[in-house]
Amino acid sequence: PAPVFNADPTAYETCADGKGSKPIGDVSFLNKDIKFPQPMRANLAYDRVLPFNLIATVEGLYSKTRNQLFFVNRNLAGPVGTSQGGRVLYGTIAATGISSATRPAAVIAAGGTGRFTTAIDVENQNKDYAYNLTGQLRKRYANNWEAYIGYSYGHAYDAQSFTSSTHISNWQFGRTLFGKQEDVYTTVSLFDQPHKFSGFYTRTVGWGPVVRSLGSWASGLATDFTLSYTGQSGAPHDYIYGGSGGRGDLNADGVQGNDLIFIPTDVNDINQIRFQNTSGTINGVSTTLTAAQQAAAFDALITSTKCLNEHRGEILVRNSCRLPFSHNFDFSLRQVVPLVSEQRLAIQFDIFDVGNMLNKKWGHQQVSPLSSNNNIPLLTHVSSSSADAATAVPVVTFNYTTLDPANTQGLQPQPYQVGAFTSNYWRWQISARYSF
Repeated sequence: PAPVFNADPTAYETCADGKGSKPIGDVSFLNKDIKFPQPMRANLAYDRVLPFNLIATVEGLYSKTRNQLFFVNRNLAGPVGTSQGGRVLYGTIAATGISSATRPAAVIAAGGTGRFTTAIDVENQNKDYAYNLTGQLRKRYANNWEAYIGYSYGHAYDAQSFTSSTHISNWQFGRTLFGKQEDVYTTVSLFDQPHKFSGFYTRTVGWGPVVRSLGSWASGLATDFTLSYTGQSGAPHDYIYGGSGGRGDLNADGVQGNDLIFIPTDVNDINQIRFQNTSGTINGVSTTLTAAQQAAAFDALITSTKCLNEHRGEILVRNSCRLPFSHNFDFSLRQVVPLVSEQRLAIQFDIFDVGNMLNKKWGHQQVSPLSSNNNIPLLTHVSSSSADAATAVPVVTFNYTTLDPANTQGLQPQPYQVGAFTSNYWRWQISARYSF
């Protein structure tokens, strides 16, 4: 029963009958000596004027963090062992697949997770870094045209990629895991972009000589045509275990959704992976998907996916997979209309993703439809072969529908689908600008 109302919230320690205890809930720590992140950047650039009114630029940029934040879960007692592939365990996993994290003795004595739901500490680390090399060639505006082409190559490495405003989320999804969580080690960042191409061409057509019979004001009539291009590497992502009811937490740290999958050298080796029969829908027909069918489909995906095939026999390395390269063209037409004195009216017509307007198969960015925090639950963990961490093998089902939610490609779908978002399809807009 609820206690009698009291305006002082600290007065509540138990229920009205004296039972229970006041939960503390989520706890976030900040050390008094913690420092705000500080980026250190250095760049070196060289410009050179070339014949034909060209300018060449080469630039290098290096960044390194000083006192970057690092989130640590203090609600874990620490590593208790390792499992398949060297995965560090923070608790136990029963044969049912349900995990149980080992909590610190002080947390247990104070009421366990019933009182301390989470306890995330924030420390400093200085291992994140990134670099970028860029080459550009620009034709300055002259003779009614200008152009630009550029290429950038770079990489970014970090210990955790922050995409949230809360401590628990940054710890849980800042990086996918299989090693020691307390260790600050860097791998490819979620913000890594190895390749980027860009360019544009603008041509101005003056109509003054053609329409000079309209008067001197017509000498300022001009139309600009611009075609621009951007091509860039897709974002990194990971394949993880899915699960429910305590399953899918392969390192037994109490959370599911951030455990990288183990990729077997042989999908039929029961000492590496075991599939369980499951129900599914193929071509609109409900059917039983046998373990052998799922194993064959998973093996086909591994073979056709470079990042998976390269890591056979080990746990997938964080952010080693990547969405496909994307291409995008935009077109702009701007008409300048001179008015009285120095006033001008510019009317602009833009077509975004003009390639898609010309061909419905062009200009698409492919994604994984059901990824969460850049993590794709490819295998659903249903149980374990035993409760012995040293020999236990995950029992899983192949989650093919995470790659193809519409279920149009059967048991062996393509790993990526055309993203169902506005920027994947051509759009147009008209705008006006009045200058005086």
